[in-house]
Amino acid sequence: MFWVAHVSRSHRMSIAWEEPVVAASGPCPRSGHTFTACGGRFFLFGGIGRLEGKAQSFNDFYELDSSSGDEYKWRQITSSTVPPRRARHCAVAVDDRHLLVFGGLDKRSRYNDAWIYSLDDKEWSQLNFEGPCPEPRAHFTATKFGSRVLVFGGYGGNGQVS
Repeated sequence: MFWVAHVSRSHRMSIAWEEPVVAASGPCPRSGHTFTACGGRFFLFGGIGRLEGKAQSFNDFYELDSSSGDEYKWRQITSSTVPPRRARHCAVAVDDRHLLVFGGLDKRSRYNDAWIYSLDDKEWSQLNFEGPCPEPRAHFTATKFGSRVLVFGGYGGNGQVS
């Protein structure tokens, strides 16, 4: 289930919420996932939830089609290579054709890997780092600013906040 907010910028700011019509079944309920706009489309990756009664992390990937205006449709995207299961990671659109996923955790393993999804090639690829990189982390934020992606904070385990 998801909601859509309509923000009005008349003489004063206001917001109206609606629960849209969804025509196709989508991802199972979850938390710790990312839901990112990229190239005029919406993508959901990973998270943690219950499957067959057991808590687990996911590495599934969905697109939400909002082009009809009247109803939304989920479509699961598959590719030959996918990032490992994870939750509490970050995803950022680095441009209109590429989605970056960084960090997160699966059970007690924290990641500091980076993956890029190409909307043109419809494939994931793991990025190689040049120089130093952030320590593994989850529960952090990231945002794109110009040609840079800024990562702030997070939890690296063992009681340490970054």
